[in-house]
Amino acid sequence: MGLLTPVLWSVRSAYLQSREMVAWKESLRHHSNSSQDNIKRSRILIPRLDLEAVVVEEVKPSDLDRGPMHLAGTARPGDIGNCCIAAHKEKWFRGLETLSIGDSVILCKGKTRYLYSITKRKVLRANQVSVLAPTPTSTITLITCTGPAFFGRGNGRLVLTGPLKMVE
Repeated sequence: MGLLTPVLWSVRSAYLQSREMVAWKESLRHHSNSSQDNIKRSRILIPRLDLEAVVVEEVKPSDLDRGPMHLAGTARPGDIGNCCIAAHKEKWFRGLETLSIGDSVILCKGKTRYLYSITKRKVLRANQVSVLAPTPTSTITLITCTGPAFFGRGNGRLVLTGPLKMVE
């Protein structure tokens, strides 16, 4: 399998994400007249990376194959606190290292869009979890690996953070 493994993984991930997108669209229809608090699914858009994906809720580590993952125990999009989203750099967060201070990240929950602006970037060791700590304001934290693509997790994590700037 060797060299085919990344291709097969990418195809599988695309298929799983397409299923997430169908479920997200269905949840929009189902919750069209209900409170935002009842909506469990969200979408992430990063215009500079041309990324649009459904964010999955963390259940087990393999769920990262389904798409960017909202880490359990962190704030939901738009809520006060630290909304942490992790994703594979080979698929969902490809190019994340090219984002600059001021670049936008949009989280959509229902028909509401939350616009965040990147203000900090750092690389941490994989075991440093302080970036998951709650914050006093609505904040986005994006996390991905720093190692070589498709050949391991690497020993570091690229972390980008920023505050909520606008709600549409």
